[in-house]
Amino acid sequence: HELVFANPQKSQEGEYICTIGFKPEYQDCGTSGATVDVTLNVLVDEEATVSIDTDKTSFCSGSSTILNALVTGDAGDVKWYVDGGTSPVSLENPYTFNYPTGTYTVRCEVENGCGVAVDQVVINVLSTPVLNSITSNDDLCVGQDIVLTALATGDGVLTYDWKRGSQGLPYRHRLGSLF
Repeated sequence: HELVFANPQKSQEGEYICTIGFKPEYQDCGTSGATVDVTLNVLVDEEATVSIDTDKTSFCSGSSTILNALVTGDAGDVKWYVDGGTSPVSLENPYTFNYPTGTYTVRCEVENGCGVAVDQVVINVLSTPVLNSITSNDDLCVGQDIVLTALATGDGVLTYDWKRGSQGLPYRHRLGSLF
């Protein structure tokens, strides 16, 4: 005999009792007219879901970001993988991501008896900007254009902020020059 829960819901959770005994007409076949009760607690598990929450997805090398797995449903371990790896790099939640310069896909997995839930996020670890040089043209003469050139390297979009002392200067292009 079976008791089947079709499309079980949380509302069906609880204590279920099955009483086993002989039908009245067969009770004298046994050595006892007693019955046996079997109790079972039924808990309906929900399929786990996961969503990654992070404070930032792009940051400079030497810094880090906190990845937090927002999990619903009953789930076991939160597992973090980087760039398609098959072994988790962490089982911690939240997870502090601190890798060298590069672009990484971080995947989070949670699992229970109802299935596996996955979310992922792309993290960009940018190289720190470095000012390589600042130069000017050779002839700094009254009445002739002076060209200052800054050369920098780094990931992402670099911005240049020119000042004279503490006074900000307007940035405008004139034949590829400043001012």
